Amino acid sequence: MLFRSGDTNEISTLTLTFRAVSLKDVSGRADADKGIAYSVLQELQSSPLFDPDPEETRTDSEVNYDENGSTFTFRIIAKLKRPLKL
Repeated sequence: MLFRSGDTNEISTLTLTFRAVSLKDVSGRADADKGIAYSVLQELQSSPLFDPDPEETRTDSEVNYDENGSTFTFRIIAKLKRPLKL
């Protein structure tokens, strides 16, 4: 998890990396894993903690698979509605 802020004593944006078990082989749908990433993004955008603007809380990567394809990772940049003061 990375933190970004304009002020050195404030955290306003989080970069979150998620790892999940791939469902594309089980479901038979090539886009099943992208659906998981999109669902996580939607949940964060609907949370009262994060900015729902798609320019502020968004994915910044494609789904990336591990060597054997059983898991995948994706990143989401999430802007907090209220920055955290350190």
